[in-house]
Amino acid sequence: MNYFELESEGYKFYLTINQGNGSHTLSIGGRKEGCVNISVNTPDSLLVQRGYHSLDTATIPILAWDAKCAVNKNLEKGYGTISMIRLILSESKKRYPYIKRYIFKDNSLIPCDNGQQISLLHLTVIKYNKSWYEQHFNAYIEEPLYRK
Repeated sequence: MNYFELESEGYKFYLTINQGNGSHTLSIGGRKEGCVNISVNTPDSLLVQRGYHSLDTATIPILAWDAKCAVNKNLEKGYGTISMIRLILSESKKRYPYIKRYIFKDNSLIPCDNGQQISLLHLTVIKYNKSWYEQHFNAYIEEPLYRK
């Protein structure tokens, strides 16, 4: 495992890279670890070589905000989160230039007064006509039904 200290927009973060067999996992955080993880396939991956996984596609299995995601101060919601995500995306592109696409499934839920939960993705699309990721990262929703 490799460890790095990175700085962006006044925030300090720790980046770890765990090099597994055929894939690497980048993880960024601070006083709280693993706030954002990116899994990258490597050219030596048998799953890539046999056509089951794509070399140019990385996945983001974990993306979470916590005030303790930065080392030197509390991470702000919104601006601080955007800074942290941009930093790990930039580091992944720099270290794995063959990545052209990132896949992330947003499972964020907001509790309602009636005890139910509503999808943050759906709420954001209804309110702003775009997801938060479309607004800040030029992302798009894969499901064609929601892209209109």
